Amino acid sequence: MVKTNKDETVKNKINKTHKINNISKINTWNYINNLIATQESIIFNTINTTINNYITKQPINTINNYINKQTINTINNYITKQTINTIKLIETTELTNIITLNIQLNMFKPYTIINLTIIPDLINIITAIINNVTNTDNNINKHIDATMNINNLNYLYLDETVIIPKTTCKQPRKYKRKKEQDLLICKVCGKKISKFNFAKHIKQYHNLDEYIKKYGEFRKSKQGRKSNNKISRITCKLCGKEYSSVGIATHLKDTHYMTTDEYIKKYGEYRPWKLKKLQKIETYKNNNTTGDRFTCLICNEPFYSDFALSHHIRTIHKMSKQDYLIKYYFKGNVPLCKCGCGNPVKVVDRYPYCNKFIKGHTLKGKNSPSYGMHHSLEVRKKMSAIRIKYIQSHKGIFTDTKPELEFKQWLEKYNIKYIHQYRTKYGLVDFYIPENDLYIEIDGEYWHPIIKENLNFQLISNFIGELNRAKLNNLIRLRTRNNLLNYILNNCKNISDLIKYSVTPNLNIKYNQVLITKEYLKDYIENTPLVAIKKRSEKLLVLIRLLWPEFKDLFNIMSTKETPNMIINSIRTYNFSKIISEKNKIFKNNCWAIGNTFLKQHHYSYWKSSYYNNTPEELYNDDDKLQKIIDYRIGINHLNDISKREVFDFSAKAIINGISAIRGSISFFKPLLASSIYDYFIDSKIKNPVVFDTCIGFSGRLIGFMSLYPNGVYYGCEPNIETFNETKEIIKLFGFNENNIHLYNCKVEDFDLSIIKNEHIDLTFTSIPYYNTETYSNDFISDYKNLDDWYNKFVKYIINNFDNVILNISNTIGNKLINDYKLSDDNIYYLQNNISHFKLDRTNNKKFEYILKF
Repeated sequence: MVKTNKDETVKNKINKTHKINNISKINTWNYINNLIATQESIIFNTINTTINNYITKQPINTINNYINKQTINTINNYITKQTINTIKLIETTELTNIITLNIQLNMFKPYTIINLTIIPDLINIITAIINNVTNTDNNINKHIDATMNINNLNYLYLDETVIIPKTTCKQPRKYKRKKEQDLLICKVCGKKISKFNFAKHIKQYHNLDEYIKKYGEFRKSKQGRKSNNKISRITCKLCGKEYSSVGIATHLKDTHYMTTDEYIKKYGEYRPWKLKKLQKIETYKNNNTTGDRFTCLICNEPFYSDFALSHHIRTIHKMSKQDYLIKYYFKGNVPLCKCGCGNPVKVVDRYPYCNKFIKGHTLKGKNSPSYGMHHSLEVRKKMSAIRIKYIQSHKGIFTDTKPELEFKQWLEKYNIKYIHQYRTKYGLVDFYIPENDLYIEIDGEYWHPIIKENLNFQLISNFIGELNRAKLNNLIRLRTRNNLLNYILNNCKNISDLIKYSVTPNLNIKYNQVLITKEYLKDYIENTPLVAIKKRSEKLLVLIRLLWPEFKDLFNIMSTKETPNMIINSIRTYNFSKIISEKNKIFKNNCWAIGNTFLKQHHYSYWKSSYYNNTPEELYNDDDKLQKIIDYRIGINHLNDISKREVFDFSAKAIINGISAIRGSISFFKPLLASSIYDYFIDSKIKNPVVFDTCIGFSGRLIGFMSLYPNGVYYGCEPNIETFNETKEIIKLFGFNENNIHLYNCKVEDFDLSIIKNEHIDLTFTSIPYYNTETYSNDFISDYKNLDDWYNKFVKYIINNFDNVILNISNTIGNKLINDYKLSDDNIYYLQNNISHFKLDRTNNKKFEYILKF
């Protein structure tokens, strides 16, 4: 007997009774019975302690080994979250505690039988607990009798089965009793078997072929079956019996205990579909003239078609056909588009496994088969007439918008004849009124914004259409904004009344007006294939040609917020130490470009000057070169690293800047850089210096000097008459003292030196173009026979005839001057420039020119 108030005594007694290696089931059974009969109040602690002590002393591995997957699946299926929130079978102590608790609280109705393959001693203990706690419950007897056909409650440990409570209210599943007509009697053993499992029974306990031979066919599916399929008959080489090509695999498995592969390996291939495949492969090999292109390059298995090879790659090697071709057929090097764009073509499933061109790309120039061929004028006229006729007669699929439907109803209300979706050579028009010869467009706010800015590529296409249709005479545009169309239709009764409500969108684009933002372009480039981007870029070229057909049109809209006073004040207050590195004697040309845009806007001759025989005008008028500029500005230049691609807002300004970025224009000497050089080389004690500029150029050095020294004296020569006249106008715009500025329209060699004979020139500073690399005036270069002649007559003339000479010059001429004049390091300075954005290799993105002091 165990006393209620002595738990320790109970635990010690249990520990002594249940030893690890010698456990008495009878003692345990009797002991638990005594506990329940005498001390019901402490049953939880006693039973739990008994089981805990037993389990904790068993090796965990033993429990793990006995718990199989069937046990885990069964418990997962039957034990609900209400009973056990989290169950780990390794922690069998927790499971036992829950079982005991649920039994004691009478919470296991209805009962569920669960198979637990746990160590037998543990099962016996749990069985004893259940038996003694529930010996007064008659429901369990009924349940066990119905479910497991067990009459003896004292031995629940049958076939490793234990009762586990389930707290749901569902009743035990009632199985439908088999009908007598659904049962078949085995003529060998006499058992009644369901007709669905009868064949399985015969195969498992008897011989199927012998049973059918002796007692006849019992399978209804085989009895008198007729089929239109021509199934081949195969003779088994082991027993000589004949079977269908479908059933021989089952025969081999059931009778000879042999797999199909084992049979084929020993007796050869018998499957008709496989034999047919091998025959096709053999035929393909005999007639093949293109090599083994249907042979798998991974496992070398031959096939007779691309389809069979693709299926093999997909099912056996678990990879897509495209990945297979790129890795094994092309060896990682996908062919490039033959148009020369440098982009890889699309890989396809069928031979030759790739296209020659990217969609929309063709051979251009000399590589094109049509190069040099031209249609006659008569043929071109015929082609044009056919196309116009097609456009006017072709019926497309269009969806009317709500405003269009309202306007159509208005026309029908007043019996006005019209043609809806009328095609013209300038594009599609919403309505055409034949009687009045009027075209009418119904413009919504989204697709036809009044101000053309921050557009997307779809709206760019619409904008192009608007520019084309603007060429139509008698075009009326009606807006839908703020119910304006409803007001118009309610107040107009004929077509002539509509004219006064026509609103023409502003198709004039300003210089700084952003048509497409760089944020939109970045997002579009990251999520769109390159081919599609190129097509969009070509649309932008069409737009530019419509807006500004000639470069002069683009030049005329150039504008800037800079003013002469702003430029002058900015130069005077600028900290030149940001430009000059005295330690390295370097002047940095990547300084603020204040004044550049203003001067370029007033020097049209700048855009007519050539760099390597190409002027900005010529670049702009060349579609291929202008397309390259557009591609660069919207971020699809040819930099290999996408992260380094530069994207800019698309505008007229972006086109102008793009021309400069590709070195399509000659270099421009920044006023701020000129001021820093004047400030550095002119003695600070001289308040009103006198300087000479042998090549004025486009006023950069003039503005830089006069802004820094408003009372200084400037002499300069400019041989180009157009540039000369533009410079005089700029002097007036800046309000400089014209008496202190002396300009001469001549080459420096033709300048009369007696003019400055009595002047002390504090600094002679200019930037010399490299012979014919940059051409400012056609007459200027023609006076020299060659480079040496230019060097001797022009460069040396400046050094020999002027005082305090500072020359910004190219490295080639600079090295020659250093050798000829034996210049020391103290007289050698450098001008640091950035290289063009179009250079593919930009690892060293700096270049230097000389600034030499004589």
